[in-house]
Amino acid sequence: MKGCSKVGRPHPDLQRELKKLGLGHLQRNASVPAMSLSSLLAAHRVRSIGYLKVDVEGVEPQVFTSLERACERSPALWPRTINYEEKWMSRDSVVAVASMLKRHGYADMARTHVQVAPGLRGRCDPDKNRLWVRLLTTPG
Repeated sequence: MKGCSKVGRPHPDLQRELKKLGLGHLQRNASVPAMSLSSLLAAHRVRSIGYLKVDVEGVEPQVFTSLERACERSPALWPRTINYEEKWMSRDSVVAVASMLKRHGYADMARTHVQVAPGLRGRCDPDKNRLWVRLLTTPG
């Protein structure tokens, strides 16, 4: 099932679908190792990013805060293109992320909607993504 991970609490769609199928016993919570984007970039000595896709079920603002921190240290890290899902983000977070991206020379180029397969209509929502392209070569 697409989009079944959730940070901090069980995913409600997953819980509902597993119960309907009599498979509720399969759901479990697990702690998994995680790191910030800035730590990941540093650990792998990334020097540039052409395209960044972010789909982390509502914690996109934290990813962008980490990206901004990494790019303050190394401006060449600013991705040329950023695509992220805003479906699970609060309205305030959507505005904050858009403001940050604009401040760093990005333009909102497109909004995309992933189509849901006919058999899944009503069971999952289409993704709502935004595509940003950086128009400046250096932070503005």
